[in-house]
Amino acid sequence: MLTRLIILLSLLVFFALPVWATEDPTYFQEEKKKAEAGDAEAQRHLGQMYEWGIYGVKQDRAESMKWFRKAAEQGNARAQGHLGFAYFVGDAFSEGLGVKRDEVEAFKWYHMAAEQGDAGDQRQIGNMYFEGWGVKKDDAEGVKWLRKAADQGYWLAQQEAGELYAKGEKVKQDYAEAYYWYSLCDAKNDTAKHLTPEQKAAADKRVAEWEKMHPAPAAAPPVYGPPAPVTEIEIIEARLAHTNEDYRTAVRLFRLLAERGSGEAQLQLGELYRYGQGVKKDDEEASKWLHRAFQTLRPLAEQGDWHAQGELGEMYEKGEGVKQDYAEALFWYDVGNCECELPKGALTSEQEAAVDKRAAAWKLAHPAPATAEKE
Repeated sequence: MLTRLIILLSLLVFFALPVWATEDPTYFQEEKKKAEAGDAEAQRHLGQMYEWGIYGVKQDRAESMKWFRKAAEQGNARAQGHLGFAYFVGDAFSEGLGVKRDEVEAFKWYHMAAEQGDAGDQRQIGNMYFEGWGVKKDDAEGVKWLRKAADQGYWLAQQEAGELYAKGEKVKQDYAEAYYWYSLCDAKNDTAKHLTPEQKAAADKRVAEWEKMHPAPAAAPPVYGPPAPVTEIEIIEARLAHTNEDYRTAVRLFRLLAERGSGEAQLQLGELYRYGQGVKKDDEEASKWLHRAFQTLRPLAEQGDWHAQGELGEMYEKGEGVKQDYAEALFWYDVGNCECELPKGALTSEQEAAVDKRAAAWKLAHPAPATAEKE
């Protein structure tokens, strides 16, 4: 069973990524007023603002933990899960998260969130039982919690459940059960060769029944009037689900933001459809969202948004939502100061020189504001 500690590292890097969102300067004051009045979700939002240093707030890990704790103590599952993560990581990294590493404390908070049904925290509790992190090692409890997460559609937990049953690790080897879990998350595997036609048919029937009970996230309802601006917190939480390979949640969150006009969300949603992550693979739906992303990002890139420029470059490089064009990809990478490399031999030296000349002319005509800095 893989412990996947690399996910912890990726999450820390993830939190530092830039976003395209509306930073309403009044948002912090509004949330603070609600948080001080006892609103648990506002307290969690305040914790996020202090953790990431957004909405004009200076980054303050200690203040962040104070507000997360207030929300968690009121029963806010997402705040409880965050406290679990903070104590699990602790001061193992240079910046830290405002508390010292404490596996017992981490288990306590993760368990509270898991009891409320959070699939990501249920999976984490399962792994903590498997490894003996903050609790006595107990494979049976580990399997129980991993299956709870997998039953909710958590892609990573489904894949890990498939691995356990296929290899006979911590459970009795069961190829039919492995095939069932692998099928739910569309993971490549060879378990079918170990099954009789009757066993495979029975497993396929279980898969169909599960999918009927857990339909893919539906499209967002129509918005009447101007849509609410996409906030930085919303886009980060969608990215977190994607980074943690909770693709069904990522689809749901990115769809809501895509419908409200977020170019990044439209791009991510298109890629999820393209690769069949969290939803059935659908090239037509993927093409629709990638095209919308291009229409959203192109004007932003032309206005000098370096985030959009980098994403636009990637779309041209991969041919997503637009015809593949390496010269155009290099141009947008260059004007956005993106340290990205095209495939070797994608352009001739003459083509690269022409792009460099065009990018230099663009930068001359669009000087960056004197105070603007990349974070």
